Parts: sequence; C-alpha cells; structure tokens
Amino acid sequence: MGHLDSQDVLLWGKVRPEKLLDEVGRIRSLCAWGAPFGLDGYVRMEPGFELMLCDFSKLRLVSSVRIHAPDRSKERGWNTRDDHGFGSIFQRRAIRRSNSVLLPPGGPPSREPPGLPPIPPPPPPVPPNWRGPFRTGHSVEIETCLAAAWNNFYPGEARVKLDYTRMVSFYDPSLMSLLPSRDGLPKNRHRLVTLSKDDAKLAMDRLEDDLNRKSGDPSTDWSMLLRTVMDRYGDRLWLLRDTLSSPERYDSIKLAAEQVRLQVFVMLTPYLVYDAVPDEDSPTGGKDHSWVKPIIHRCSTSLTAGVEEAQLFRSEKLIKRATDGVLRRICSTIAEIWADAMPVSMASEHRTHRLIGSWKRDVDVLMTWLDWPMWQTCHPACPPQMFCYIPTWPWGVEWTEMDPDDIDMAPRCIDRTTGSLILPRF
Repeated sequence: MGHLDSQDVLLWGKVRPEKLLDEVGRIRSLCAWGAPFGLDGYVRMEPGFELMLCDFSKLRLVSSVRIHAPDRSKERGWNTRDDHGFGSIFQRRAIRRSNSVLLPPGGPPSREPPGLPPIPPPPPPVPPNWRGPFRTGHSVEIETCLAAAWNNFYPGEARVKLDYTRMVSFYDPSLMSLLPSRDGLPKNRHRLVTLSKDDAKLAMDRLEDDLNRKSGDPSTDWSMLLRTVMDRYGDRLWLLRDTLSSPERYDSIKLAAEQVRLQVFVMLTPYLVYDAVPDEDSPTGGKDHSWVKPIIHRCSTSLTAGVEEAQLFRSEKLIKRATDGVLRRICSTIAEIWADAMPVSMASEHRTHRLIGSWKRDVDVLMTWLDWPMWQTCHPACPPQMFCYIPTWPWGVEWTEMDPDDIDMAPRCIDRTTGSLILPRF
C-alpha cells in the first residue's frame, strides 16, 4: 500500500513488506520516533482518515454511551467470497497469521485459531421492549464507507490543518531514485520501493529539520491556490476530452472541431494578449506556433506571479514550483491546440480528422499525467440507491494482499443495501 511505504521509510529507511500487518509494532515505533519532536499522534489514510494516538491519558472523557451493536451472528457471506452479495466487495479476512504478529506481549490470545475461519460473533444483547431487528454488519460496513467518502474531495478532512511550511513530499524531483520507477504508471501505482538510501536520508533530514523549528506563517493560502487551479481546469479538461472522444455526436467533423476551438478559447480567454496572433504571411496549418508563447507564459504564471520565492520556506518553494510546472503543462497543451484550432474553419476535412485525433492524444497524455482526484469517480454516475466506491484497504481488498499492484482500484457502483456491485464502465 503506497501510504504504508512512507511510514516504512520513516521508521526503517526502506519499504518493509514483511511488516505489512504489524500494526501494533508500527504505531509503537512511530510514537517512539515522534516523541523527541513532541508528536502525540498521527493521521493516516484508509478509505477515510484515522487518528492514531500515542498517549490516551492526555484525553479528557466527554461522554461514554452504550449504543446498539450490529448483529453479525447470521450474516450471509461471513468471511467468504460471495459473488452475489456483500462479501464480493467487503471481504474482511483474518489478518492474524499467528498470535505473535499483531498482539502486544502479554495481550489476550486471538479468538481466531491460525489457519481456521474466524468465529462469528455472538448476537448482541437485546434491551427490554426492543422491537424489530438490529442493523446488520453489512449496513455498518457500507455506511462506514459512505462516511469515509465525505472527505474524498475538497476541502477534505477539514478538522486537520496542514502546515504547508513544513511538508516533505516524495514527489520532490530532487529524490531522483524514484523517477524511473514511476514512468508510465498511474499515481496509485507509485511506490517507494526504489528509493535509494541517500534519498531516504535526504527526505528524513528535511523532515527532522522542519520538526525541529517552529511553524512559520505561510505567505500564501496554498490550499486555495491549488484549488483554484483544479477548479479552473478540472471540469473543462474533462469536457474537452469528452468532445474529442466522440466527434460523431456532431453533424460534421467540422462542427466538432469548432466546438473544440470554442472550449479551448474559453480556457485561454484571460491570457489571449491582443497581438498574440500568427503572422499575416504564415500559412494556415503551418507548424510555426511560436506566436502562442506569450499566451503560454501569461497562462502559466498569472496565478503565482505575486509570490516571491525569497520569502518562502523550503516546502513552499516546492509547492510553488510544482504549481508553476502543472500550469505550464496545462497551458502549453491547450495553447498548442489553439494554434491549430484558431483557423480550423478553413482546414480540409481530412486535416480536421487528423487534428481531432492529435488533440485527443495530447489531452489524454495531459490528463493521465495530472491524474486529478475529481476524475476518479463513476461514469456514468451511480443510481440513487447506489454509491461510487474506489476499493481501498481494507474494504474491497483482501487483508493478506501483499502486492498492492494487484489491487483493482477502478471506481464502481455499490448497492447501498446489498453491497452488490456494478462493474465500472468508461
């Protein structure tokens, strides 16, 4: 799991697959590592976010209420593969390979003998005068996934405030040992397995330096700036790719190309400086696109032009450069399309066909490289009685899965009641 990779590097300097299920050892090691920096706990990702605390004695008990437990005693598909019901997606296999893997020394023995199926829990106690059935475990699991999905998109888990002045990213281009292994892979397949010892030390040195100094005041609202980029281009790029993918929906290929021209025109309107046009004697359809360079420059730099790098912390400089790089890639792609599309009404039908194909390839490459989360959802949208879910450990992924690259993370629609699925369609 990619999210465990960074924890492994923090604790042991490299990815440790044999530590995959050692959750007790992991949190103990994290707490021991963080104690000198005054860290009391960690927030990490599952289908949602979970908080791992190091010292519960510092908490103040606000309330303690006994509520109804779900009835799991007669669940269909308990810990089995069920191709027609809930078990097909929400398998929760026993993760104890032996009593010593997860349990702390002196802890209670596992209820699940190694190598045998888990023992179904007994029915919950029934309060006096209770009428009707309890909720099932299926219902709890499904609603847990739905609750986790509340934070899938902006602003995310708003109760956690990120410190943009003290961030370490393994996408930092200075960590060069990771670059070759990511080539051509989607982001959910990016791992830290190839991280060199030198790069691991560099990342850890930066993290410890940041933790050893006081938090600074960010000079820019980075969250809002990054969101502005995604708001400005996310839906428009999706619409552009949809238009390029189905030009047959239009009465002619010319009309499809003119629609592409309009969509690109919309995206570039704030940056189309008055004199950024081709020379009068340049041939229509020529390959000299140098006249769009002022457009690309203005489009790429306008959002961050007022941010002075000299006043930024190390991690802020990384964020700014990453933002500039993303904008440059987006703006150069759509500006190159604009250079071809501006005179497209005068192009032959044969050339228009070729342009549509070329533009689609360029937009596909751009969107694959960006891989923004707003695009990772079900298309078409799920019916009202279903919800869109991306399989994330431990729901929809076998607990003993040792190779994260085998996990199919394609979004799919899940029935809110039964848990049955509709396979993804694109």
